[in-house]
Amino acid sequence: MANQAQREKNELIRDRVVMPLLETAETAYITGSGDAFGSPHFRGILKKLCEPRYTVEIILGTNGQLITPRLWQEFEPLHARFRDITISIDGATPETFERLRRGSSWEKLQVTMGILSTARRLGRIRRLKVNMVVQQTNFLEMRPLLALCRAWAVDAVLFYRLRQWGNILPNHYLASDIANPLHPRHPELLRELARPDFDDAMIERYDMFELIARAQSARQARPANASGTAVLAAEAAEAALALVGT
Repeated sequence: MANQAQREKNELIRDRVVMPLLETAETAYITGSGDAFGSPHFRGILKKLCEPRYTVEIILGTNGQLITPRLWQEFEPLHARFRDITISIDGATPETFERLRRGSSWEKLQVTMGILSTARRLGRIRRLKVNMVVQQTNFLEMRPLLALCRAWAVDAVLFYRLRQWGNILPNHYLASDIANPLHPRHPELLRELARPDFDDAMIERYDMFELIARAQSARQARPANASGTAVLAAEAAEAALALVGT
């Protein structure tokens, strides 16, 4: 969205400051502030990094909407230097994904994941990761997303808690943040996280990992004669309250 003057300034900073630093850097993270291929600035950096004098390893973050066979081939010199590629996916169904990622296409995501999963299976990239921002509208799609990730040869899944960055109306945020113990559907989240599916090494230690671990511990410690979800929910609720107190 930058205008011409802003783009020229970005290019000047890129050429005079960023690229010289990247000649000796070990790792670069591109990017935590927009899609790597959707931004002309970051795309220009990636294009320059294809030059032989750069050896920096790259941690790439993308929403998976712009990776086509043609684009993937265009950046072929970087494939072996992608240390991690992380795709942001906030739903396991077309309806949820497209609602939460406005302007995104489930069909385009399938193309991207097909390209990346093939590259991962062939050893052309080292690690493929997926992250999901968990909220009221998608928490029941966490397990289906794990199943999709297994089919895509994903190495790790990161579940993020919804955060308030000032871009969500307060009431809407409170209604969406299901990881909040005061949320009316929080017990449902705890029951979901206690399922065996979440006892999976694919789930990386990040953000919601401790809540998942406590819910799993409550399930595994349940007495053999305990029955029903009420006991499980109570134990998981205790774990969640302990987490809040830390």
